[in-house]
Amino acid sequence: MDNIKEIKDAICDVCHKMWQLGWVAANDGNVTVLLDDDTLLATPTGISKSFITPEKLVRIDREGNILEANEGYRPSSEIKMHLRCYKDRADVRSVLETTCNPFVLSLGDESTSVRRLNFAQAFNPLGSMAGLFLAKYVILAHLNPASLDDRLAMSTEALTAVRDAELFWVCVPYVGLILIAFIIWMFFYRSTLSDRDAGDSMSVGEAIRRLVARPRYAFGVVSQFFYVGVQIAVWTWTIKYVMANMNLVEAEAANYYIYSIFLFIGCRWICTWLMKYIVPAKMMAVFALGGILCCLGTIYLPIETSIYCLVGISGCMSLMFPTIYGIALRGLGPEVKFGAAGLIMAILGGAIITPMMGALVDGGTLSGLVSGFTPEVAAIRTAFYLPVLCFAVVLLYSLAFRNVKD
Repeated sequence: MDNIKEIKDAICDVCHKMWQLGWVAANDGNVTVLLDDDTLLATPTGISKSFITPEKLVRIDREGNILEANEGYRPSSEIKMHLRCYKDRADVRSVLETTCNPFVLSLGDESTSVRRLNFAQAFNPLGSMAGLFLAKYVILAHLNPASLDDRLAMSTEALTAVRDAELFWVCVPYVGLILIAFIIWMFFYRSTLSDRDAGDSMSVGEAIRRLVARPRYAFGVVSQFFYVGVQIAVWTWTIKYVMANMNLVEAEAANYYIYSIFLFIGCRWICTWLMKYIVPAKMMAVFALGGILCCLGTIYLPIETSIYCLVGISGCMSLMFPTIYGIALRGLGPEVKFGAAGLIMAILGGAIITPMMGALVDGGTLSGLVSGFTPEVAAIRTAFYLPVLCFAVVLLYSLAFRNVKD
């Protein structure tokens, strides 16, 4: 029979070490343990792993239903992923869930941490684009165009042939993903993790005082706020900009959004390679300046050229998030976990800058700064002054810490 007290103490110890190593930030991450009676102990949602104590743990069944928990405590919505692990793998007795970015930074030499994080995040957009293109070019492109009435009029043999052909192409992406996952698994190897800061701890107040006293970190949070703001805002208004300037329907204008994502992905990979030879902060300064110039082109240049500038903005944004993240956290000690939390919270910029840009579009506040366009086009063009400001903040950060080498 399980010794529940020992298991609870062990879970708390693991949670504290996850926090100390910087593998989680804010309230990220979860830990679960499968007990002999087929129930599970799980960490609760909404609580930092540094504050986990035995009485805060919750006990659930295999369906995620709460069996034991103090008032106000419940498991995370991500518990379903843990339950699936236990369902599919009978040999698994515990699941530990961390945050990717701090974990990636700790995987190797600190001197290459910025480049390593850029490389890791270079894969992120591929998943989004893969789903879109698999659906459009593999599945939908091979569906039979026959209507419901046409199918009802088919013979049993003909309808079966159509159905089998469609099912085949629906299955192709899944089989392909399984093969890719298997190949990745074949090349997977266990990395040696850094133990820096594992033995140190500090209070929240002390950590905040240390972080605020580090200009590279404090300015990094501000820069990350404006970067995330410009990324979300520009991508939100890309399709509307193209529709207004080129008189295209939404489906056609969406192609330019796809082009932007492709450029974003390509530049992320190129930048990761270039970081072997160029200081990341200096490269980011060049891209921030490029972002400013592209935004100004989006505001003032003729329609055909301005569309290229609009797409070009995504290329300029490609390296910024992981580079700011890595530079801001470089050299931090035990306060690194609090620092990661601050940088994660900086994504609030996307929720603030985007509606601000929308207000400029709706109100046409700055429309008088350009001429020769309809009021609608002038409003959406001049709204790109806000991204100019955001890129300017990133440029200042890059120049201020341009000698932070990778």
